[in-house]
Amino acid sequence: MTTIHDIPVEILCAIFSLASREPDSSPSIFKTGDDFQDCVVLIDLSRVCRYWRDTALENPTLWSSLRIRLIRPSDETLLQVTHFLELPRPLIHALVSHCDRFSKISLDIAQAVEPQPYWPRTLVDISKAPTDYVTDLCHATFGGERLEELHFIWPWFPRPLESPLPALKMLRIASYQNYDVLDPMAKWLPLALNLEELEIIDRSFSPSSNVEEWKKSDQHFLLSNLRSLTASPSLLPHFICPNLAKYAMRRIPWESGVIGCFENFIDRSDPPLHTLEIKEGFSFSRENAIGFLKPRFTTIIVTSPHNNFFSLLSMMSEGGDRAYFLPALKHIELREVGEKFVYELSDLVELRWDVGASHRTLESVKLRRSLESMPEALLHPGDANLDITSLEVKWRRLARRVKQGLIISREECT
Repeated sequence: MTTIHDIPVEILCAIFSLASREPDSSPSIFKTGDDFQDCVVLIDLSRVCRYWRDTALENPTLWSSLRIRLIRPSDETLLQVTHFLELPRPLIHALVSHCDRFSKISLDIAQAVEPQPYWPRTLVDISKAPTDYVTDLCHATFGGERLEELHFIWPWFPRPLESPLPALKMLRIASYQNYDVLDPMAKWLPLALNLEELEIIDRSFSPSSNVEEWKKSDQHFLLSNLRSLTASPSLLPHFICPNLAKYAMRRIPWESGVIGCFENFIDRSDPPLHTLEIKEGFSFSRENAIGFLKPRFTTIIVTSPHNNFFSLLSMMSEGGDRAYFLPALKHIELREVGEKFVYELSDLVELRWDVGASHRTLESVKLRRSLESMPEALLHPGDANLDITSLEVKWRRLARRVKQGLIISREECT
């Protein structure tokens, strides 16, 4: 999938405005190979969807695989985006619901986010179900036996399917309103018994608001092949995943009882779990954070880590010969780390690297969209010719460990 970054507001609005210039004409180009032009065509095609419904259903390859990433959008941009995303919904819905030729279906284009107070009130809520035509889609095929990956917004497809999805490996369900998460789980998971990756996002779910309802539920799902699970800890009592290797959560919850859900899940599933991911690093400031740092984890992935994260992982045992939390940690992956945390990262690496060969476990640090000013020399482990004195002072401690064999890598992917 091609991502278009940081399109200026005036250009983005110009793209959307093309949709209303010639409403009675049909686009003459479907695929140009140029990202910008493809985006124009995609929006134009959506605008005249009443003319191209049959064509798009007959030939799904006409649709470009594009994603526009909006960074700090203005009010005008948000208004344009939400208005024009409403236009193709009937066509998109019909297309993915009734075509059995897809191996991947992703409706991330409609992924909602938590409303911000500065957003214009006239924004269209694209997470709501398209009630004007959803009643006609009672028997969707969703790719049939070919579908391997599916991302979708739960309110868009509330009706259950009739056929299993034996090839489905990755399922991503998002619900951003007050919908019961157990409902989509109950309708979709029994059809996807071969899942390897499952992600369930519900931004509005709060265990404290419906504890009794959750306690009464006896829904359980055995996912024998699942290797990666992203879900709230409060959902874990409903899963048995004997082969789970990675568990991810959006943030560490503050509610009492979530640690028990996590620990009982591990005891019940007895998985080879070794990777923990926290998508909102600021939540390490909560007391519950300690309960999730189990000794079994050898890899940790954190987005936007703050001081609390570095402090916890830099704590040493009373004898000072090993880390207090995650003593078996081998791999650290950090995303969106600001330059101001260079010294905290250096402290963390230094403490875990200098414990001595017998207790040293740390092998690598991977950085994504982080520390852009880091010298290229630090990305070459074991380089005997690395001149540490030629580097800025703030990089020297990391450089010494790199020279001794620590692996640091950096990726700028989205």
